[in-house]
Amino acid sequence: MKEILINQIEFENWANEKLLASLKSVENLPDRAVLLLSHLMSANEMWLCRLNAVAVTTTLFQERSLEESEKISIQNKAGWATLFSNFQENDFRKVIEFTFPIDGSKRNISVADAIFHVSHHSSYHRGQIITLLKGLIEPLPMLNYIIYASKII
Repeated sequence: MKEILINQIEFENWANEKLLASLKSVENLPDRAVLLLSHLMSANEMWLCRLNAVAVTTTLFQERSLEESEKISIQNKAGWATLFSNFQENDFRKVIEFTFPIDGSKRNISVADAIFHVSHHSSYHRGQIITLLKGLIEPLPMLNYIIYASKII
């Protein structure tokens, strides 16, 4: 399971890097795309904080520039690498408690499920961003897992 979960975050990093490269090529980038990217980075950072048992210092819809989000993306990538460097297989089964930011409810989740959530949540918002890019750049970035995981033969 460890390899599968680490691979999910490696896909996350790959897709975010590809998306950032595409966004940097757009002249009149929609404000909504920048906000959604910032949200994606904030959520990723929040989960890293939770999994490291440190205080969450970001908000879900923090406004950032494209450059600021890119810096957070780089920090998040390094944060995941550091987290996983000490993880054992059993660490992915641990359950953590967190406060759900939408309604303030206390919840718990396994580390494995939190990682799957990060990947699925990001894919959802990357899709929203790509929709906003239609007609602004060609070709649109292909960020599906199949593109990441498969090899052309």
